[in-house]
Amino acid sequence: MNHALRNSLILLLILCCVIAFYYSRNKKAEKDIVVAEASLESTLNELKKYENKEPNTMILDYYRALIEYLEDWTTDNSKYFLQQDNTRISWLYTQEIIKRFNPNFQYNFATVVKGGANEYTITGVSRLADLNAFINYIEGLGALYTIENFNLNPQFVESDTGPVNDMNYSLVIKPWVDASKGKDILNTPFKRVSFSPLAKDPFRPAIHPPMVDPVQERFPNHADLRLVSFTKGMAFFLTPQNQTLTLKPNQAVAYGYFSHIDSNNRAVFRINRTGFYDTVYKNLEQ
Repeated sequence: MNHALRNSLILLLILCCVIAFYYSRNKKAEKDIVVAEASLESTLNELKKYENKEPNTMILDYYRALIEYLEDWTTDNSKYFLQQDNTRISWLYTQEIIKRFNPNFQYNFATVVKGGANEYTITGVSRLADLNAFINYIEGLGALYTIENFNLNPQFVESDTGPVNDMNYSLVIKPWVDASKGKDILNTPFKRVSFSPLAKDPFRPAIHPPMVDPVQERFPNHADLRLVSFTKGMAFFLTPQNQTLTLKPNQAVAYGYFSHIDSNNRAVFRINRTGFYDTVYKNLEQ
């Protein structure tokens, strides 16, 4: 099987999984919203019963707190139309997403002229993990944007430290506008969004030469750490800047994790740079 066919099949499989995941999640969200709206309406009706009576502070406080909770829940679990849109509004919105949630994502932003509706092309070269995070927030945040087109072309780029697997991507996002019911997107707070990063890059070979991963490079490098002390549940290291770093078992380091302190008072790391986990030991310094 050639690489083009394999990558096409992988993309098709990923697309099917993404569609199935968002379909099931949206159906569940619709049911939750219906239940929440019914609860909110019931609570409002209960509160009205006490408007013309001698106030019972505990009852009123309870229902006010419940209404506030339900309103917050609705905000966190619903989408809204934009009150208006233009290139500046959507560009500032994507910039705010990147600044808050995904600062390493690089992209080019351009307007697509198509009928009377605005659409925007986002292109660039990125790690798959950063691209996945950006799409997650476009889909998950409150503003109603849909992804109309998506193309992905994995490519290996040689760097000074070895090959890097980057994604050459292109996608089109479309904002949905309703002037009467929509919200001002730039003055509407972001809701909370759950996010699960990719466990594995499907375009990276299972066994490969050591690669540079910008995501992994953000973590401490085990080779730069000096083991100076430890307790039953944690180990203490000194960084090259002579700062103390505390690691617990299974806590991440670059390309792996800190495992434990063995019977010889050595720090044990599990490091994966090539597709296999290697065990690396760090002796206690006196």
